Amino acid sequence: MNKNVNFFELKGQIIISIEDDSIITTSTGDKYEIYHSQDCCESVSHYKTIGNLSDIIGYPITLAEEDNCDPDWYDGKYSDSHTWSAFFLETQHGRLELWFLGESNGWYGETMEFQKLN
Repeated sequence: MNKNVNFFELKGQIIISIEDDSIITTSTGDKYEIYHSQDCCESVSHYKTIGNLSDIIGYPITLAEEDNCDPDWYDGKYSDSHTWSAFFLETQHGRLELWFLGESNGWYGETMEFQKLN
């Protein structure tokens, strides 16, 4: 059974792969997913990755945080309502940021969630 967990759970773990910008596998064999439960009339998708995967893979995670802040680098237009979901991972070698953008008319959830798959 899949279970929502805190993204912070990745701190101290070693990530061996990140597939499709959303499926994370650790050295212990645990799999996690960054996902959105579609409700109706919202659009939520991966927007941008900042950093190098090679700085994260195979090293202990020293920081694992998520935030719903607007990035200062985005200069595009939004729909009626929007929510950014950002996931940050750091090791001693560098930082990786996964950014997701959700848009709707304001009546539907636009955020990403994090779950353990096994």
